[in-house]
Amino acid sequence: MLDEEKAKRSTLASSFQDKMNKLSADIAENKDSRQSEYEKNQEIRTKISEAIDTYKLKETDYKTNMEVLNNKIKSF
Repeated sequence: MLDEEKAKRSTLASSFQDKMNKLSADIAENKDSRQSEYEKNQEIRTKISEAIDTYKLKETDYKTNMEVLNNKIKSF
């Protein structure tokens, strides 16, 4: 009976260790995947930010040009 319990404990411990190893591997895989997604998101954020800055600059240039043209029209 003692040997049976010992065998059951050993089997249970082995099963537990296998599950923990699989879980650790899954967590590591998820970490790598999440890190990759984070880096892609950062690249997208940077591109969006650059596009917004470019738009703001063009908008400012357009407003300035419109003011110049309005002033020329007023002067006639």
